[in-house]
Amino acid sequence: YKAAVLSQSQGQIYLLDYGLASKFLDSEGKHKDFGMDARKAHDGTLEYSSRDSHIGAHSRRSDLETLGYNILDWLTGTLPWKTPEVLAEHELVHALKKNFMNNITLLLKTCFKTEFYPQFIEKYLQYITSLDFTEKPDYDYCRNLFRSELTKLGNKDVALNFMEPVIPMNRNKLCYSKRFGKKNTPPNFLALNGIKKAYERENVFSLE
Repeated sequence: YKAAVLSQSQGQIYLLDYGLASKFLDSEGKHKDFGMDARKAHDGTLEYSSRDSHIGAHSRRSDLETLGYNILDWLTGTLPWKTPEVLAEHELVHALKKNFMNNITLLLKTCFKTEFYPQFIEKYLQYITSLDFTEKPDYDYCRNLFRSELTKLGNKDVALNFMEPVIPMNRNKLCYSKRFGKKNTPPNFLALNGIKKAYERENVFSLE
């Protein structure tokens, strides 16, 4: 984390990465039109790339979607497409994200391994899916979702301590499906996403 942490003050960490930053306004101050760019397709860390990023169409809503995937991973330690076998195929990762973002309830149940999950993350992801490509996100709304959840949990500002070890999640009780294919996917999922064969996948959670 040291390379990304610029400073620490009053219990706050600032994480910045401009590796894939790009302008969303043209020289006249107008938002760039939606357009796919094969040269930029699948840019970034594949686990967290937005659906737009998979087709090379970066936008402000893409940034929020990427943050959403990061938050899910921080909270649960997993994402449905976060396995070496799936990540080896960019188009499959993209297809899974499209499917799960069209069914956010399924995404959250899959990540949290339960029907109970924080409502703030559901509202956040639903808000992202409501945004148009050129629409300016309501950042205050997003911040308030997080702040309200922290207040509800009785959050108190404390000094950061990077020396305390992180206790890993107990995965012995998790139930996984070893096959990701026609038998445990939504109807027509593979065909609709252009996938013509079944894929053997480890660690893809099944709700069946």
